Amino acid sequence: MEKKVTRTRKRTVTNPNDRAARKQAFLDELRQRYSVYHACKAAGIGRTTVYAWRQDDDEFAKAWDAALADAVDVLEASAYQRALEGDTALTKFLLKGALPDKYKERTSTELTGAGGKDLTVTFISPGGEDGGA
Repeated sequence: MEKKVTRTRKRTVTNPNDRAARKQAFLDELRQRYSVYHACKAAGIGRTTVYAWRQDDDEFAKAWDAALADAVDVLEASAYQRALEGDTALTKFLLKGALPDKYKERTSTELTGAGGKDLTVTFISPGGEDGGA
């Protein structure tokens, strides 16, 4: 008796032999998900396949990069909206990224002597004050 193989991935393309449609389906999913793994899973295409396409097809590679850039824009807009709604940690993060010179972490250390007087530094050689002679 012949066993039937159960498909675990759904195909978003009606004709699985149409490579252009399969590539577009992957790119559309990548634009929505920003994850190669999840885009492949949603489009019903193996990761090895899409990485081979990327390596062999410069136009596909450019479209892949553009899809990721679009996904980042959506992510940034979502983070911005959450920051406006009161997420202070996210607000700080976005400001540091947008205006790093203005919002970067700053630390400084000042050394003074006793009572705020000037600090005197004396260097002593390892052999003592006379150099070990």
